[in-house]
Amino acid sequence: MSRRSPILLLTIVVVGVAVGFGDPGTFVLDTTWSFRKACKDQAYPSLAYDGNCYLAVWRDSRDYPGRVYCARITPAGVLLDSAGIEVCYDAHTGRPVDVAAGDSGFLVVWHDERGVPSYHSNVHCARVSSAGQVLDPDGFIVNDERNYWCSYPRVCFDGANWVVGWRANTDAGGERPAGAYYARVSQAGELLDSVSIQLAQGDTSIGDVGSNGQNTLIVWYGGNHQCFGTRIDSAGRVIDTIPTRITLLEWGAYYPRVATDGSDYLVTWIDHRQRNNVYCARVTSAGELLDSMGIPVTRHGEAYGGTPVEFCGSSYVVAWEDFRGSSPYSDIYCSRVTPHGQVLDQGGIPIATDYEGDYSPAVSSADYEACIVWRDFQVEDHIAGARVDSGGNVLASGYLISGQSGWQQDPCVASDGTDYLAVWTEWLAGYDTAQVWGARVNGSGSVLDPRPFVVCSAAGFIASPRAAGGTSCYLAVWADLRDTSRTEVYAGRIRRDGAVLDPQGIRLSAGGRWARHQELCFVDSTFMVVWHEDNSVVCRPVGQSGTLMDTFLLDTWPTASSSPYPAVGYNGRHCLITWLRFVLEDTAVWASRVTGEGQVLGEPVRVGPVSGSWARRNLGVASDGSSWLVVWDPGGRSGPVGSRIDSAGCLVDTTPIALTNLEWGHSPSVCFDGTEYVVAWQEDAWPGRERDLVGVRVSPAGAVSDTFLVSDQYGSQYTPSLAHGSGEQVMVVYSGFAREVNGRPANSRRIWGEQTPFLGIVARREPVASRRCSAATVARRQLHVPHRRAADLIDITGRRVMDLEPGENDIRHVAPGVYFCRPTAGSASSRSAESGWRSAVSVRKVVIQR
Repeated sequence: MSRRSPILLLTIVVVGVAVGFGDPGTFVLDTTWSFRKACKDQAYPSLAYDGNCYLAVWRDSRDYPGRVYCARITPAGVLLDSAGIEVCYDAHTGRPVDVAAGDSGFLVVWHDERGVPSYHSNVHCARVSSAGQVLDPDGFIVNDERNYWCSYPRVCFDGANWVVGWRANTDAGGERPAGAYYARVSQAGELLDSVSIQLAQGDTSIGDVGSNGQNTLIVWYGGNHQCFGTRIDSAGRVIDTIPTRITLLEWGAYYPRVATDGSDYLVTWIDHRQRNNVYCARVTSAGELLDSMGIPVTRHGEAYGGTPVEFCGSSYVVAWEDFRGSSPYSDIYCSRVTPHGQVLDQGGIPIATDYEGDYSPAVSSADYEACIVWRDFQVEDHIAGARVDSGGNVLASGYLISGQSGWQQDPCVASDGTDYLAVWTEWLAGYDTAQVWGARVNGSGSVLDPRPFVVCSAAGFIASPRAAGGTSCYLAVWADLRDTSRTEVYAGRIRRDGAVLDPQGIRLSAGGRWARHQELCFVDSTFMVVWHEDNSVVCRPVGQSGTLMDTFLLDTWPTASSSPYPAVGYNGRHCLITWLRFVLEDTAVWASRVTGEGQVLGEPVRVGPVSGSWARRNLGVASDGSSWLVVWDPGGRSGPVGSRIDSAGCLVDTTPIALTNLEWGHSPSVCFDGTEYVVAWQEDAWPGRERDLVGVRVSPAGAVSDTFLVSDQYGSQYTPSLAHGSGEQVMVVYSGFAREVNGRPANSRRIWGEQTPFLGIVARREPVASRRCSAATVARRQLHVPHRRAADLIDITGRRVMDLEPGENDIRHVAPGVYFCRPTAGSASSRSAESGWRSAVSVRKVVIQR
């Protein structure tokens, strides 16, 4: 569900009929379940053991914005939560997270930038039960500093409560001095120290916190990179008013970590006295330093990052990033150190040594075995784990911890005039391998292929499909990297009954050049396929029988460009092909008319300018049977714009039509529903807010309707695609986050679909893939308010009718009519508005019916 404060978007209601997207038929095209490596980056893991299972936590980028995830692992290395557990939806953290185990659960802490000005942050925490239930959804703030950058939190359990330490950097408006702070949190989730306790002032950074069950040792390092330790008692009082200096050198100690054997402590750090090595020193329970010069754990000088350490039954296990090999990337090593200070593994024990790189280890232990988790880089980062016994033997290494059920994106929908075909990219193993999948949907919104089919069965990287419907079959085209260092454009036909006619695909491009960004439309009896090939726009007609006609160039320019993004639309006589042309400093949308046989009519026409970054598909074109409407993202902070071109190829709108006053609109798609153009796009509230889909209707005369909401369901939604079916029906598909698939956690992107027009007489039903979905614009009996969005229901005079709580609200006592749902002060969406970020819907129009 959208967590952002949106601008007023009114859904048009005429005689009780909602014009726009939203009710009641959102559905997921693929409801199958499979376990795979999570896409996007997973980083900065931490680990704790509660006597029953481990809990691994990490920063996760599988959906925008960033999140905090966790998963439980048995001592035998069995992953209990294959799709992960979302601890915080909207973490905005790019920093490490930490976790500690209590008597009956865990406390997760992280750096969080929500609801604060730029370059400010807070420390948030949330409890997670041993059963994997998040007890504090989205967490609560620990620090009381204001106008600070509070970061790098660490946490331990002292036998009764959790102790959280962090670093606070201030600006001119800071209310308290910069330095190292800490506070305690009870197992009931109560903040025991409402005023954070300062441990040290100035340029200091918390390294770690560790408790022996009576006192807690907090280790930190200062501006000269010297490590110190301070003990606090169970009441949170400082014992050592003069901190213990752990490293006696003048400088060169970084990232201290601490563990305890239940009585004394072992402090580890990266030491620069002779290149980069891991050192350690013992500190007694009384705060006495036993090893004044430190004990070298490594001697080869290639250790980096943190030095996490944990006591494992009879010895400590310390881990680090290691660059000793010939690879430019780091490996993960560990070593055992006895409570007497003896290093048992002078050369270190190799844990992860693959070529791609391994980073940010974390350690915990169950009795006499240790578990080590780390950030494993393979195309995209993921979290991997290993087990090490008390004898230093690696029992298992590299097993996957951060997973999900599938990952689908780049959707496209096509219509044969009655039914629809949706195609998309399915990532099979993180971002290592991709295939094109498809499913048919009829005009009633029923998915005809509940188990989607593979459009191309060839091995390799096959992605970014587009599709069009013909009279006897559909044609899908895609970018293909199966057997070459450069992508080529392939095509495959799918019969209307779902049979794949070209399982290996038909190669359209010549090969040896970068061919991508393919688009197509159906022209009489053939498909017109266009794509970008090096510095040219290339076209090729393809027959419904699979016959290929001659390729021809539509446009070429002297220097190579990475982003022409062509689009094509047919008006019944000619195709209009649009693309981006890069000439000197002038980047603009251009268009040409082309016959079905491939004859170019006249000179290209300059449609309108663009600016900014072009890292995505940004052009769309459709026809009303005579003229065309071209839509595009002009770059910068503006939303999409459009211009009409008449049947003779002349530009009607010399100044592009502004389709919306919303900012940051990307990936527009357009179709003609028989009466009006329908345009939908991805609305990005910048920075750091999730992405919703919005749209408008544009008349053939160029009149633009009010902006309406296409989707603001849970998580972000991306890259909508529109197709016109029978009558005035339009189907939209998009890539959106799905928490569940058929009752099983998925935590991945799936392809969603929705059809218009809707009668608007019932509230939106919850789709099969996710139990969180947007509030209905038109509702009866129940009104759903998104999670964390307390709101007021007000009438058209501004009078408050009732208070609305997150979840379902009984509205049967409210008289039928038009109302507005307005977030209350302090709710998530209103806080977003107060922080100055512009987004899509802050006040929602609601039509209540009986």
